[in-house]
Amino acid sequence: NIMTKEEFKIMWKKWLVEIGKSETELCKEQGLKQQTFNAKTRNATIKYIELDDIVSQYGYTIEIRKR
Repeated sequence: NIMTKEEFKIMWKKWLVEIGKSETELCKEQGLKQQTFNAKTRNATIKYIELDDIVSQYGYTIEIRKR
């Protein structure tokens, strides 16, 4: 199954809760422009490498698996 934008947004919000951060806090910590970053997560257009860089700083990884 291909992940939909809605599924990505839900997964993203759950992850933020797990790490105890808001997108605002995350953007400040990462030095990101919040409006641009919010659009990337809302539209599920964030690049894999950018997402991996962010989540790895909080002890998480992104995994590619065969379906």
